[in-house]
Amino acid sequence: MAHSDEKQVKQFLQHAEAKLLHAEFAPPEAREEIWHEVKDALIRAEKIVPGSGAWLMACLHGRQQNPEMCRKWLERAKKHGALPDGVTIQSNPHLKLFHDSDWFQIYLG
Repeated sequence: MAHSDEKQVKQFLQHAEAKLLHAEFAPPEAREEIWHEVKDALIRAEKIVPGSGAWLMACLHGRQQNPEMCRKWLERAKKHGALPDGVTIQSNPHLKLFHDSDWFQIYLG
């Protein structure tokens, strides 16, 4: 991967992570627009490096209470070696809703 691509992916991921946090403190009516911006940045990162935005995309879908898409993106992160360790996954507040789900347990270790 070219250095410029690596830098661009890093910028997309940082932007998405900051916006994901920003959405937590935004009024509910503003969240959809922020989440759209997060998705856009993550898709751009994914186009350059497959799997690079998968973990954060799973977190976004977790926050949006969408278990099917969350699971899909967790699986993609796992496939590309981009899944964090089980402790990080378990402690992530975006995924809290799914902690007791059977399907979620397979990503913890």
